[in-house]
Order: sequence, then C-alpha cells, then structure tokens
Amino acid sequence: MNRHVLVLLLYSCFWAADARIVSTEPPADVMLSTGELLSTDRHLADDSGADVTDGAAPADAEHMTSPSGTGHVSLTSLEVTDQTDITTDVTSKAVDDTLSSPELSPPHIRQPVTQERRVRKSGSGDVIQCEADGYPPPTYEWLRNDVAIDDVGDYMKAFNNGTLVLQGFTDRESGMFQCRAKNRFGTSVSVKFPILATKDPIIGDDGKVEAFNVSEGQSFHAYCAQTPHTVPDYIKRWYQHPDKTQINPDSRIGIDNNGTLRIVNVTKNDNQAYVCGLAPFDNPGATIIFLYNKVSINVLESTSDYMRPKKEYVPAVVKATLGKTVELECFFSGYPAPNITWKTNKDQDIEKGEGHYEITDFGRKLRIEQVREEDEGTYSCTASNDAGSDDARIFLNVTNSPMRLHEADYVLDRVTKPSGQMATLKCFARAMEGENLEPPVWYRNGELLTTDNLPDKTRYSFGAGGTELTIRNLKKSTDTACFQCNISNSEGYIFYDGFLKVVESIKITRPVPPEIDVTNADDSLDISVLSSQDPCCDVTRQWSISGHHVKNFTRRDLQSAPFFGYDKNGRLFFNKSSVTEDDLKNFLGEYMCRVSNKYQTVEVKFRLTKTSVAEGVRTAEVTEGGLALWVIMLICGLLTILVAVVIITAIVKSNFPRDTYPLEKNELSHDLDPATELLNKSFQEL
Repeated sequence: MNRHVLVLLLYSCFWAADARIVSTEPPADVMLSTGELLSTDRHLADDSGADVTDGAAPADAEHMTSPSGTGHVSLTSLEVTDQTDITTDVTSKAVDDTLSSPELSPPHIRQPVTQERRVRKSGSGDVIQCEADGYPPPTYEWLRNDVAIDDVGDYMKAFNNGTLVLQGFTDRESGMFQCRAKNRFGTSVSVKFPILATKDPIIGDDGKVEAFNVSEGQSFHAYCAQTPHTVPDYIKRWYQHPDKTQINPDSRIGIDNNGTLRIVNVTKNDNQAYVCGLAPFDNPGATIIFLYNKVSINVLESTSDYMRPKKEYVPAVVKATLGKTVELECFFSGYPAPNITWKTNKDQDIEKGEGHYEITDFGRKLRIEQVREEDEGTYSCTASNDAGSDDARIFLNVTNSPMRLHEADYVLDRVTKPSGQMATLKCFARAMEGENLEPPVWYRNGELLTTDNLPDKTRYSFGAGGTELTIRNLKKSTDTACFQCNISNSEGYIFYDGFLKVVESIKITRPVPPEIDVTNADDSLDISVLSSQDPCCDVTRQWSISGHHVKNFTRRDLQSAPFFGYDKNGRLFFNKSSVTEDDLKNFLGEYMCRVSNKYQTVEVKFRLTKTSVAEGVRTAEVTEGGLALWVIMLICGLLTILVAVVIITAIVKSNFPRDTYPLEKNELSHDLDPATELLNKSFQEL
C-alpha cells in the first residue's frame, strides 16, 4: 500500500512539471533542408539579372563535386576561429588560369617552345630572345649542353634580360640550348633545341674511275660514295663525266633515295663515265657541285631480246613520321622497261593524281603527303612487260614522338589553388597505336624530382605510373613552384612546363549564429559575413534566402528595408521594425552568403526566425511559471524522501522486536502470565 502511494505521488509530480514545458522550435513553415537550399542556389543578380560584383566576378560558382577526373576539391571544414556555433558549407573549385602582371605568380616561358633545329651559317651571328610571363619580372639564364653561358664570352653571350647573342658562330659553338626564367616563386624551363653551324661537304674527287663491263639489256647500279655529314642536308646526284651534265631520270634510268644510280636495262648509249655529286637540299639548282666517286660502263653486245621484270631494289620497311611526307620506291630490271603499278594498304589500286597519293619517277616511287595513322600498313608494287611480271611489298611504319593531348585536364600547365587543398599535376601524352611511352621524368624548378628527393614525402606523392604528382594540404610558402615533365619514346620526346601557385584560402573571420530569433532583437541586428583572403584576389558576396519563397538579393535589395549598412566588405544589418509584420515574414528563412573569388567559394548559412504570438504566450508562461514549477518539484522530492523514511522504519521494527513479545488472545484468555514465565524461564502448555 505504501509503495503504491509513493509511485502515484511521483507520477503526479512529474506529470505536473511536464505539463508546464513548452516547445520553442521554429515553425515548420520556415524549416528548409540543405538539399532544398542547394537546389535553389543561384548567383546574386542585380535588377537587370546581371551578377553583382564587388570586384572581379568569380570564374565559377558551381557546387562541389568529387575531385576524381574533374579538378574539383571539397573541403570538410572551414578554418574560422571560435566558430563552433556556425553552420557553414564550404565548396571550392580549382581553376586553371593564365596569370599575368601585376598579380604575383611564378614565371612561365612563352618563347622558345619548339624543338626544331636552327641552322646558322658558319661565321655568322644571331640574336635569340627568351620571353616569359610572371611577376615579379623574371631574370633569365641561357645554357648550352646544360652549362650556363655568361655575358663575357667571345662567341656567345647571355644576358639576364633573356637575350642570347651569337657572334662568329661555328661548329665549335653548336649544341643543345635551353633558357631558364626565374623569380622568387620558381624557375621556368624551356624546351631544349639544337643550334647548328653549317657544315659543307668535303670535296672527295681523287681522280680514280671504277670501270664495269655490262652486257646490253642487263641492269646496272652504282653507289655514291659515303659522304661526311653535312648541315644542312645535301642530296646526291649523278652527272656525265667529264662534261658534268646532270643525268635526268627516265623510264630506264633513275636514282633511289640513297643516291644510288640505277639503270633498268643497259644500252649502247650508256657506254660512258659517270660521277656522283652533292647539291644543297634546300637549293638543288645551286651551281656549286661537290664531286665524289666516278664509274664507267663498258657495254657488251648481247643477243637477248626480252627480259621479264626482276626486283632490284625494294626496301622491306619504310618509316614515316606522322604528318610528314614519305616516298616508297620499287626498282625493277627488265627489257623493255617495265610498267609499275601500286596498291594501297587496303589493296586498292592507286591512280596517278589521286591527291593523297602521287606516283612519280616513272612509276618507281609512291609519294604520300601528310602521312596519317591509317596510312600504316603493307603496300604493293607490280612491274610488268611483254616478258612477264614481278611484284614486291613494302610495310609503311607510321610513327611519331609522344604527342600532346588536347584535353587540358591531362596536360601540365599553370594551376592556381587555395591553401589547405590538394593539387594533382598531370603529365600525359599519346603514343601511336602499338607503341609505348617511357614513364614521365619530373622536375621542380628545373631540378630532377624523384621519389627519393620529394620536398615533403608526407604530402608529395607520385601516382598512376608516374603520370600524376599529388600535393596534399597545400602551403603557400613552400608549394608555389614551377614544375616540368618530359615523356620520351624512340622517336623523340615531349616537354611540358607549368607552375602551381598557392593562394591563401578564404576564411570567415566573424561567426554568425546558425539561428537568430528576431522577436526581441534590436533595430540593428548585425548579420555581417566578414572574411580574409589572399591579397591577389578580391572576393564577391552573393546573398540569397530560402524561406516562404526563394529570392536572390540584388544590391538594391540589400540597401533597402529591412536591411541597411551594406558594403562590399560583408557588412549587413537587419532592422525588423522598418517593415510591417506581414512583410517581415518574407525575410524569415534560411540565408546563404556565398563568398567567392576566382579560385574558391565559401558558403555561410544561417536562419532568421520569429516566435509567433501563441508560442510567445506559452514561452512566457514557462518563464513566469518557472519558479512555481521549481517549488513543486522540490516539494515532491521532500515528500518522496519522507515516505521512504517511514516505510523503512516500519520494516526495521517488524523484523527486529528486541525485548518485547506480542501476546496472543488465547494466552490472555487462560490467565497466563507470560512476563513471569519469561523470568522463570518456564512455560505452561495449553
């Protein structure tokens, strides 16, 4: 019975207390989920719909996506001092951007950028300029065969303004040249390219004549002597000796691409001497001819009439560079001179004057202009005359040095990112089908970069077979630098030069509570969103609200009631008394301020609410009745303790009677004296 009373008493006390607690959550009609806010997010527009900017407009204000394959980076926290009560969403997008003066940036070389060789006439001079972007303006250095060139040399001088002066240039100064541009943020490196002095052939006429006996109708060939290397290239030609009349090819006589004189069938008219000579490739009509070996043909009479075609010279494999011109050639003997036809790598007949293909040299050569990848394959040539036919096949191997990818995400270039984020620099190239590329070789400020000498192995790492260099938790002071990479194969290499510029990230410096009740707020409620950022990049602020409706505030809106004090630094105040109660509800809801520059966007969100009349009364009751509720709970607690004490005392007395003995009714009815019997320690049985 006592236990039941206690339970009922406690239940009554707590029921009374619970009946006086009132919910103070904001009304359901102003609640908005994060997903709803993101789905309605827009740029801040002025009255005409144009973006409002307090500086340069951000390049992109899209929401963040996964960094894989997109170049986007997502931050998990916002670095703000004392902001545990701030509700913020931070998004950031890395932007590839070409930087120029006066914005501080590492250098980037614009010239030279090609690997093509430069030929200078021996003994002449030249001036070559190296040009680069970057601020502060970079200083320059020229290298020859990886050795720096000073400004006091007799034949070469390099100055820190990027000028390279060549004077009296000869083969002594020929080599591989490279430019470097340097400022306090890094060193940009140009591609290496050769500069060569002209090298004329050496006259090789020793006066000797090599004689050959050849039967009439037979084929004949004579090799031109191996000549020293020349710059530029010279072509080999044959001349009659001693009058030096140039031999012009016809259906019987031709010169292959190696300079060998070939006669399909010898006639009595060929009974003479010949001499090989060289002429400049870029000026084949030059009058200066350098003579080499001489041969003479002694034609022997023959009774043979017809001779079927026979393969004399057909290279099995010809290498062609993508985009260049190549010649395939087939030389056959036979009498009469055979007619030669060609088929493509798809076994289709080639007719003269087809554009991409050109048959020259009386059918002996197939010329292919601007070689394409699909031109690779096996071509065939067939020679025929009245005596029969013969054929041959040539495999055309189309190749090229590593090729640049057009997709910007795979090319090392100029990249700017905020501190604290992650940057992945990529070095990719394309190879011809069936060909392989060597792994990229990386450089940082022109110095070789390997897994053994990474600046910070906890943050720097190579990935994807060495084609990616990832840097985590970027730091402006240490990670801003120039980077280069080189990809090679058997045909050459491709070189990339770029930089990583790290700017200070946007930081919110003034906390804004996640929820603000304007019911009792004064007339100058401060809702400013202040920030700090890198000096390089001004920020814009874009305000919007998602409440009873979605609205993107214009500059005029932010300068009108209930707002005031708006400026480009993020200051903004709210005055509820400047609008009617009906209009005020249009300004309640979830606010978002997007602070952006070219490289990053930070979103700050908070909610403005107002307690309704009914809620105000209930809340007031809670406040005024707070003391009564406290007293009731105190009394209930004291009563509970008192009842517990009484029950415990009763239980103890019932279990421990001490010196007393309770008398039963039947004992008293028989006139027994229990006290005396207890003293005598004797009992009477009934």
